[in-house]
Amino acid sequence: MRRIVLHRVAIDACDARSNVNKNESTMADWVHFGLIVFGMICATVFTRSAFLLLPTRWQLSQGTLAALRYAPMAAIAAIVVPDLISWRPAQAELQLTDVLSPKLISATIAAVVHWRYANMLLSIAVGMSVFWGLRLALGSGLMG
Repeated sequence: MRRIVLHRVAIDACDARSNVNKNESTMADWVHFGLIVFGMICATVFTRSAFLLLPTRWQLSQGTLAALRYAPMAAIAAIVVPDLISWRPAQAELQLTDVLSPKLISATIAAVVHWRYANMLLSIAVGMSVFWGLRLALGSGLMG
């Protein structure tokens, strides 16, 4: 009986030691973490400030500058449009709930406001206000 108890104590001690080792972080883990964070900081700073660090004699062409004017709108469209268009291959026909969705109605109104006033902040505010109003009116709540 004593041998079984000693064996059980040894097993418990080994389990306790292995759990401590799994939960402990070593210095090498912190060094790796620090190197990863430092690398991400360097990559972010370089990509964000590349145009400021370039020599002044190196200028972007007029075509590139004209194309960069559309970058913010293209980024917003890339985020918003896939959420608005819900294509389901199983249902090839367009349903009334797809056309009357709060997302599509508010996006249409926001697009009209942006076309009329050419103010991005106003179109976002109007679109979100219409969206939240429709969600509250339909009983879905603000957060879904």
